[in-house]
Amino acid sequence: MTAVITEAQRFEMHTCLRGLMGEEVANTMMEHLPPSGWSDVVRKSDLDQVQVALKSDIGHVQKDIERLEGEIQNVRNSIWSSLGITAAIMLGQMALIIYKIP
Repeated sequence: MTAVITEAQRFEMHTCLRGLMGEEVANTMMEHLPPSGWSDVVRKSDLDQVQVALKSDIGHVQKDIERLEGEIQNVRNSIWSSLGITAAIMLGQMALIIYKIP
């Protein structure tokens, strides 16, 4: 576990560096330190791992979407089929009524 450096510790480090190396070098060195500690710095390898995981997750989501689209299409087809059957039955009943077929 990395300890968090306080502002007082950063100031003390800067003061010491100024005394040893001069103002310009001390400022340059301090600018290279992360503002809140090394534990908050992300390495490229960390980002690469996240990218691989995200691509995998996106692939799974795309497959789920394709599956759901197929299921929606099946429901639509079923509804249209049911409507067609219902319409045919209704037309048949209307024909019986209109032509008074027993």
